[in-house]
Amino acid sequence: MSHTSEKRWPYINEQVSRFAADMMRVSNEAEEAYQQFQEIYAYAGGTLQAMADLLYQDINGNPVPITDTATPAQVDTVTDAGAAMTKLHELWQAINNVAALVQEDRATALRRMI
Repeated sequence: MSHTSEKRWPYINEQVSRFAADMMRVSNEAEEAYQQFQEIYAYAGGTLQAMADLLYQDINGNPVPITDTATPAQVDTVTDAGAAMTKLHELWQAINNVAALVQEDRATALRRMI
């Protein structure tokens, strides 16, 4: 097998540096979002239904008491978002050597939010 690429160290070094910086930036942003998600979950009473009720109620920001409940489809969306946030948190933990990852398919939870 012969090497025919025009890529050399400066190009590879720049690429690796950019990918590493992007991965750390996105991972830290995702962890911050996860922490905010957890705050909202706790504020809503610690159930996905209550969180969906809160998030889908009053989308205009008016301080109106919650009187309606979220639809099952809305609760499913919040559930999927919670699963994706948890997987992003697990990846952040692994990147920062906080916890070891158990092998599982995290991409499926992430793809649901794309």
